[in-house]
Amino acid sequence: PGWRVGLERGRGRYCALVGGDRWGIELTGAEWQEFVAACQGIQGGLESVADVLMPEESVTLEQSGERITVIAMGLLKELTLYLQVHGEGDRHGEGFWEGEAIGQLWQAVSELTDLQD
Repeated sequence: PGWRVGLERGRGRYCALVGGDRWGIELTGAEWQEFVAACQGIQGGLESVADVLMPEESVTLEQSGERITVIAMGLLKELTLYLQVHGEGDRHGEGFWEGEAIGQLWQAVSELTDLQD
C-alpha cells in the first residue's frame, strides 16, 4: 500500500513504527506525538489553501518540532510527504510517502491516535 504504521505504547522506548514500502523507522513516544501533531498541522494547512490554489499550483507546507519535521510538497492531488527524524543523540532518519499512500497513512494515524486516547 505504500505505507506502514504501528503503535504499541507498552513496548518500551520505541513504541511506534512508521514507514513506506522500502523503509521504516521506529519512533519514541515523544517522536510519535510530534509526528501526529505535524501530520494534523499539515492536513489543516492543506485544507486552508485548497480553495485558493489553482490546479497547476504547487504547495509546500512544513511542520517542525524538536524531534520531527514533516514536509508536504507538490500539487494538491500529487503530494509527496517527507519525514525527517532528528532523534536523540546520533539517531536520525528520513523517508517519504507519495500519492494515495498519504491519505491512507493519515487515516491509519488518526485511527491509532483515537484508539490510544
